[in-house]
Amino acid sequence: YQDALQHSVDLYGEKSWSEATLRDDLGSIYFELGRFDASLAERKKVKEIAEVIWGPNHQEFAYALLNLGKTYAKVGDIASARENLETAFSKLTKLFGENHFRIYDSAKELAIFYEEVDSKAALEKYEIAGNFIINYMKEVMPLLASIDRTEFKNEFSQLMGRFAHFTFENNSTLPEAVEGLQNILLNYKSVKQIPDLAGMSSYFKNPSSDLRKSFSKWQTVRQQIVNAQSMTIAEQKESDLNITALLDQLAQIQKEILPVFNSVNYINSTPTEINRIKTRIGANDAIIDFYEIPIFDKENNKTDNSPGNYYVFVTPGRSASSKLINIRLNKNTLETEQLNNQRNYYTQIWQPIESETGTSEKLFICPDGFIHKVSFYSLPTSGDELLADQHEIFIYNDLAKLSINDIKTNADQFFVAAVPDYYAGDQLDLEDVPNLMLRINPVEIAPDSIRTEYQINQLPASMAEINTLTTIFTKKKKAVEIKNSKEASKLNIHKALKERSWPVMQWSLPLFYVPAVDSLEAPGTFNPFHCGFALAGSQTAWKNDSLPAEVQDDGLLTAEELYTLELSGTDLLVLPLISTSSTMNGQALFSLKKAFFDAGVDELIYTLWPLSETDRTSFLQLFYKNLLKSGSIDQAFAKTQSKFRKKSDARVWGGIVLSR
Repeated sequence: YQDALQHSVDLYGEKSWSEATLRDDLGSIYFELGRFDASLAERKKVKEIAEVIWGPNHQEFAYALLNLGKTYAKVGDIASARENLETAFSKLTKLFGENHFRIYDSAKELAIFYEEVDSKAALEKYEIAGNFIINYMKEVMPLLASIDRTEFKNEFSQLMGRFAHFTFENNSTLPEAVEGLQNILLNYKSVKQIPDLAGMSSYFKNPSSDLRKSFSKWQTVRQQIVNAQSMTIAEQKESDLNITALLDQLAQIQKEILPVFNSVNYINSTPTEINRIKTRIGANDAIIDFYEIPIFDKENNKTDNSPGNYYVFVTPGRSASSKLINIRLNKNTLETEQLNNQRNYYTQIWQPIESETGTSEKLFICPDGFIHKVSFYSLPTSGDELLADQHEIFIYNDLAKLSINDIKTNADQFFVAAVPDYYAGDQLDLEDVPNLMLRINPVEIAPDSIRTEYQINQLPASMAEINTLTTIFTKKKKAVEIKNSKEASKLNIHKALKERSWPVMQWSLPLFYVPAVDSLEAPGTFNPFHCGFALAGSQTAWKNDSLPAEVQDDGLLTAEELYTLELSGTDLLVLPLISTSSTMNGQALFSLKKAFFDAGVDELIYTLWPLSETDRTSFLQLFYKNLLKSGSIDQAFAKTQSKFRKKSDARVWGGIVLSR
């Protein structure tokens, strides 16, 4: 670099664009090597050159100030660091507006700088960076290539780890930081998984001409947004690009393509804040909100992505402030089933929270990551009782949807998909394939070695069980449709939901799951193409890398494909054959639930561990009877669970979960 620098000066003279570029690189090299005085000398020269070549209002000058400020901080010149960092932030905001990655980057650097200097200023900048993340993940990241999305997810995950650590360290002297972090994380959880239209588009087998036209428009606007993201405000005006207008246009096009973009649940998921949510609970109720966040090691200035680190916000009442608690789950908990390790689950998960919720009547619990696999109903307490004996428990996938109102259903139509023939699916011509049905070669979900290790678990279910449950509805003159054997296919689920709304559905189908095969996958995230439901023909598909040309229905309904289904009319979906193992990522269950809720389902009932057919049928039989009497999903579930708690072991009822 020194030779190249001398050559540049000889060739172009001093203070050229080439010299600025080389000195900027040298400054970065010295910075990474910890030679901060040498880095400072180079970056001072870069600032001088940038001001001469581009002027003080150019983005290159702002970047020079940003790097110079970072270096001043390292050599302990606090006043110069503050001046350069703040000036860079101000200039970049004027150049690019608030929703640009450069603003995030400069806000992050200021937050890190202010941690030791001015904690209130650090909080302000962390909130700016956090709000940028929410907006970017919802509106821009879904438009990017997969590898770019992964890079951004990793970057944002690390920022959240650092913000959480800062808040936890300062919550006694800066209590407002807890609310600030909670508001960011509330929305962060909502945008961690957004429908991947770009990814899905390559799997549409039989798209209609209208779908092709809409997707073509989407691609055009998408590219305009991506291009505009790299421009200053002035450059956008010169190119006649308005990002806000383009995003609005894109949103309208997306509504033409996928049902999920018309779902009220999806539209209303963000933004939200904890003070708004608290108004919906009682004075003696509590909100318990879990977030799996990377561990930030401040001493070594690095992030540890090991699983099991949680920040928990406990809000013990409508007028109470949230308290921030950090829990770390050990290997003994993460790698064992709850039923075999109840005491450790209590010690690790509930004991740190218990004192804050002792007098609460209702608990509104929002899990994350591994915690999705926990049955809070059957968690032990400090006494002899289980948690469900002391509190009414409500499980939420996303607190933005928290409501104390019962969800009602007339339950006049009941659709069941059950007992599929895993080795034989419907044979159909291409023209019979629904417009939005995906066809995915199994190798694109995971390589053969992974699929062999993670076989589809064919849990036992019989038509006797299904007939017993559906009879409850037919006796009440309710419309019932059953798809089983070869007819329990992805094709028929698409068709049934296209033809009409089903207020109540039961899918007695096993879950398929594969872990992340990409080592770059961001912590706390999960690819929704990697889990879903096994339907007719799924085993035949699962054992082959590629589907035969004549097979149109792969039998694998991924969590991502749920976004293509018409689910806005579904009040309740029952999933009695899902069971999570110690090897399954809890984030996969979150991914599945989020797809259902965003697509329009109001409530889900699912199982955390295998139940015998007798126990499963008995519980659901009583539940459906209670549901048809009251029309209230929550009341019917509570009444059924109460009855079973009196007569059965928690192994029977504790693993059946109702979630919103």
